[in-house]
Amino acid sequence: MQNTPGTNRLVCKEGINQCTIVADTNLYSIESLRFSLEFLFTQKQHTEKMAILFYTETEPPENIERLLQFAEQYNLNKLILIGPNFTGLGILVHDFVSHFASGADFIKSFSREQYRNSAILIKGNDPMLLDLINRKFQKYAHRSVLEINLSGVKENLKTYRNLLPEEIKIMVMVKAFSYGSGSHEIATLLENLHIDYLGVAVIEEGIELREAGITTPIMVMNPEIENYDNLFEFNLEPVIFNRPTLHLIHQAVENKGIESWPVHIKIDSGMHRMGFDEHEVPELIEDLRKFNSLQIKGLLSHFAASSDTEHDAFTQEQIRKFDLYSTQIMDALALDKTKILRHISNSGGIHRFPNARFNMVRLGIGLYGSDGEKQGNLLNVSTLKSRISQIKQVKVGETVGYSRRGKIERDSVIAVVPIGYADGLDRRLGNRVGKVLVNGKFAHFIGAISMDMCTVDITGIEAQVNDEVLFFGEGYTINELAKQLNTIPYEIITRIARRVKRVYVWEE
Repeated sequence: MQNTPGTNRLVCKEGINQCTIVADTNLYSIESLRFSLEFLFTQKQHTEKMAILFYTETEPPENIERLLQFAEQYNLNKLILIGPNFTGLGILVHDFVSHFASGADFIKSFSREQYRNSAILIKGNDPMLLDLINRKFQKYAHRSVLEINLSGVKENLKTYRNLLPEEIKIMVMVKAFSYGSGSHEIATLLENLHIDYLGVAVIEEGIELREAGITTPIMVMNPEIENYDNLFEFNLEPVIFNRPTLHLIHQAVENKGIESWPVHIKIDSGMHRMGFDEHEVPELIEDLRKFNSLQIKGLLSHFAASSDTEHDAFTQEQIRKFDLYSTQIMDALALDKTKILRHISNSGGIHRFPNARFNMVRLGIGLYGSDGEKQGNLLNVSTLKSRISQIKQVKVGETVGYSRRGKIERDSVIAVVPIGYADGLDRRLGNRVGKVLVNGKFAHFIGAISMDMCTVDITGIEAQVNDEVLFFGEGYTINELAKQLNTIPYEIITRIARRVKRVYVWEE
């Protein structure tokens, strides 16, 4: 093995039969293998772990010994070695080790049924074989990809942590498929980074995380009445925002014979959406005095406009009200104020309103690189891209797409790209409103956005079939796209359909 300095880069994606595939394109070395196995080990959604390794160099005995140590350390259930250099080595006597003399032999024997619900590392020094094996494990053939840089997520979290005193906890919101970025993939990373809490919108999202092996405390913002039993089965902490919910959850806890269950109480400080109003606080206190089986874990509220400077006075009033009402509740119930989590601040409020941090903050879209004033310090995390399927020469006077809306005003070169509104691409971008990047140059959409494809005018741009088309990412951010559509990054990222393949990149 050759030790080569440089960046280690892993690509993680969903594979066949509920498998997770980790492809390592780095030059093979024993140290880079350890880096890859460390990442594989974090995939808690799978108890089964395996590695497929292939390279041509002869291994010194000490590296074979370290390979066996790694297999034990990182709980490998199966190790597949490909290459003639392994023949005759002692490692092959182990039951969990399989050997193929060549890549062709492995491909010939490959059966999809052999690989189920496993995290699988694929690593070697033959790019063609790596690609071929990757294709065997590929679940989706969709050419459009949402790439999420997990290293960027880590750095953005570090940026926010550096803003906060060490004693302040952080809850990260992973609702709505982690803002379109994937649920357990992001949650697994956050758990490994020792985040204090995770927040989801509904109980089903919490169940999905628990089933993926996530053990971090999870708060459910809007628990559904018909699903309360799953709160207890999957150790989820509900937010209570009105008296009917309070009484129903208390009754559910009593019916289960549970002595104490953690809950979070939401106060309406001015958003006027969900939460107890000021006049309801006395009744809330009386109910909580009687409901001993409900353990008050936290008190929270929700900013309405923390990123908008024109509403700063309103935001300060929200902070004042939340502090007042939450203190009333804690005093009336003689709660230990050092143990009750109080949180109102979101991504936009963390740096703009230090007096709103209390003892926990809720980090949302900022984790993914979008947060007004802090934008310059945050890394882009999400990249939506596809590839050109076909290129057409279209004459002046002709039209492109449905309803003939794409009118050609000069002889043009049109690229067809396999992504459309069914994938989450906004139809408002059509007819030269929006643009994409093709080989570093901007090209405008022409004609209407279709269900499964779109067309862009690449006249004057050197391009060919299979070239990459970037919809947002480095060079054209999701914030720029949101401004063009007069919307917010949340809407754009959460609309990207699940059929668009998520690919997770980890660099170190």
